[in-house]
Amino acid sequence: MIPFTFGKDSLLSFALTNELRIKPILMFFREPRCAFENRHKYLLSKRFLKEFGLKVNFFPVTTGWLREINDSQTSWGWDLILTQYTLFLLPFLFAYRTRYLFWANEQSCNETFIDHEGYIINPVFEQNPQWLLNTNSALKVLGCRSIFASLVEPLHEIAITYILHHRYPQIAKYQSSCFGEEKQAKTRRWCSICSKCARMYIFLKALGINPQKVGFSQSEKMLNQEKRHLYSLFNGGNGSSYDASGLGKDEQLLAFYLAYKKGVKGELIAEFVKKHFAEAKKREQELYQTFFSIHPPKTLNYELKKPILKIFEEELASLSLNRLKKTSL
Repeated sequence: MIPFTFGKDSLLSFALTNELRIKPILMFFREPRCAFENRHKYLLSKRFLKEFGLKVNFFPVTTGWLREINDSQTSWGWDLILTQYTLFLLPFLFAYRTRYLFWANEQSCNETFIDHEGYIINPVFEQNPQWLLNTNSALKVLGCRSIFASLVEPLHEIAITYILHHRYPQIAKYQSSCFGEEKQAKTRRWCSICSKCARMYIFLKALGINPQKVGFSQSEKMLNQEKRHLYSLFNGGNGSSYDASGLGKDEQLLAFYLAYKKGVKGELIAEFVKKHFAEAKKREQELYQTFFSIHPPKTLNYELKKPILKIFEEELASLSLNRLKKTSL
């Protein structure tokens, strides 16, 4: 069972199960207050079914009507949303007798910062591997025998993006990682005004992947000054607790550096060169080792760990700074 969103993480999880000949059951949670996202994911699912012969099951989350978003930008009811989804899946885990539930939680979900009151904060705690293991233990009390794990846990986001597009290009073209909350998302798969769009755009450019391949508009100028507030590298990151926390700055520092080395142009690239290039150059090896390395997983058992890490090692072994500079996907 894979909670499936067409994001890079769930797409790579699907691709890995497909390669390992684990039969995937894909489940998309349809929130009633996310009409634009639901529409785009439905359209993608029809294409996906036609190409791969695999249905994406849409689960209507009717309790989502209890969540609130108002004009003052305050909201409630979203705090433990992934734990809610896990509980919703319990009958399906029994019915299908699934061996695994694969949440797609990447390495950055381990990162924390200290807030102004001195508390240690993980802005995406529900995606932390320890919480996944705790949830698994709790559901075992109810008789659930499925193993909860994340196949992409050992990797940071930029490495996930690389492996997805390099090893599984036919699957990668379905990627959609936009929040899809603003009116611009009504007719566009990527709204281009949220921090997730900005983050994925610079990762794609850093890796030499044409953003149009995944549906970005050719006319969208994601590296213009007006988009500055979307990037955590420039102390932006609206719309995402993770981006706004500043935890993604170093990964974006590396991405801007690699994009610049590839000859990518734009007003924000020029600002990067002026304000951040010296730091990126000094920390080049450190950044590369951090974000293109395989980190020790906590949720993968031996049955999964050996073949998954072998795939990651194959992909990242051939990846070097020189290759990133010269090769486009």
